[in-house]
Amino acid sequence: MILRRDGWRPPDRKGAELALDLPLNSFQSAVAERIEYTEGHGKHHARCAIFHLGRAWAIREVDPEMAAFRVLCAGEEAASAVFRALQRREYDGADRLLPKDHRHKAALAVLLRAVETHLATAGFSQLTRSDIVVNTRDPSESLGLRVRLQLTPGSWTPWLSSTPPLEMELQANGVAHDFEQDIRAVTHRATLNAVRRFVGKLSNQRNLLLYASPNGVAFVDPANTENVIRENQRRVFGTLVVFEMIDSHVEHQRLVKQGLSALLELIPPSKPKPRVRVDED
Repeated sequence: MILRRDGWRPPDRKGAELALDLPLNSFQSAVAERIEYTEGHGKHHARCAIFHLGRAWAIREVDPEMAAFRVLCAGEEAASAVFRALQRREYDGADRLLPKDHRHKAALAVLLRAVETHLATAGFSQLTRSDIVVNTRDPSESLGLRVRLQLTPGSWTPWLSSTPPLEMELQANGVAHDFEQDIRAVTHRATLNAVRRFVGKLSNQRNLLLYASPNGVAFVDPANTENVIRENQRRVFGTLVVFEMIDSHVEHQRLVKQGLSALLELIPPSKPKPRVRVDED
């Protein structure tokens, strides 16, 4: 075996150093430092996500296909961190999430993109201002979220925030939004069953980079590799923010429960484990 059972250990680098030579903005650096203060298995998934991004950046010119592969791994590790946080905080239904199942992790990526699309198309970005609050001087302080609302053109409320930060709910006409329409929109699929099939294909992307298809071998345009890394870097750190905001609070936050409910609709039902028959002597 290449990696023995005792081959795992905490990396020598921590925080933003995990990204190696990948340029991080000040916000991403602060998130990377904040992750060092989280706990549990999810912390190591989160650190590994940043490490994958750094490795992808390092080999982007000499091996663009493997750079793209490591970018996909970064997204999957960030998703696994979210799953571990949901399970550590014992959210209802979180036990159905499998951190090693590529379909489940692909489903989370679809959901987060759907939420982002909903906030944009619902006029949220025009009628509100929001910021992720991070203490760059004290990374031990958990991330926050603040929002201000536009009352009339040019007139805004003071900044509003809650603790924990995701203790809110997105509603439409007084009813909690279920994101189904947004999910179908971002996947260009007409039904949830079609979306589930799409998620299954999406989860196979990493294999397409590794193995030959009937049409040949994978090719990633070296001229576009940097853009691929940069775009996925933004999404990975967005997912890590979600991880931190869940993992750092024992309270079950309403927006998290709302998102988890939508996520569970996307993942395939778990197959029952085969019963093992034990013959008695």
